[in-house]
Amino acid sequence: SPRCSASAPRCARPSFLAHPAFLAVCAAHFANNWGAYLLLSWLPKYLTSLGATLADGSTLFSTPYAVAIVADNVGGWVADEGLLSRCRL
Repeated sequence: SPRCSASAPRCARPSFLAHPAFLAVCAAHFANNWGAYLLLSWLPKYLTSLGATLADGSTLFSTPYAVAIVADNVGGWVADEGLLSRCRL
């Protein structure tokens, strides 16, 4: 087949893989996943090691998630407003 022949040119790496915007999205995705991992796995263990119980500390355990929900929405709104004020779409 022509796709597998030895004379076919090799596919070059797509240029977007080295683009700064793509690398920024990759870094943000990694940071978001790492933060979610910490919140889901490490934080409850840490808080229980400080003496908090699951029954008594439900507010304590849910506060980081509530703050993250608000911060994500506020951050998205601020980013949208910043983009709209700089460039008219």
